[in-house]
Amino acid sequence: MLYFNLKEKRHYEKLNEGITTCLDFIKTNQLTLLKDGQHKLTEEISYNVLSFKTSSADKRQWEAHQQFIDIQTIIEGQERVDYQHLDKMEKGQYKFDEDFLPVEGQLKFSVNMERNDILILYPEDAHKTGITINEEKKIRKVVFKVKVTE
Repeated sequence: MLYFNLKEKRHYEKLNEGITTCLDFIKTNQLTLLKDGQHKLTEEISYNVLSFKTSSADKRQWEAHQQFIDIQTIIEGQERVDYQHLDKMEKGQYKFDEDFLPVEGQLKFSVNMERNDILILYPEDAHKTGITINEEKKIRKVVFKVKVTE
């Protein structure tokens, strides 16, 4: 997992090409103009623009992915994201077509995300997103999916 603000360029200058493509897209596009829904950036990269209300941690679900790296950033609002290493979690039934692995367990730590913060989640990173900070609020965010390469 990597967590930083977009202004901190040194953190992502030498990441893999798919990740830097997403970060360049974030920097050079007005994200507030993006329409909700799934979009394709390249053959290997897609992104989903989501609008929803945050909720308490007990109403959110732990998850992990095997085929894709998540790159998440907030367009509007804020959310808490809980984290735990996948090896510490009890794994459910993996859904290949959705690249979705439900998991259960205890959090290791949380990060509070706001506009321009970047969270990169690798396949070993179990996470629970959309958690309320202080009070339920609407957020808009973008989640990029970058194909894992060997």
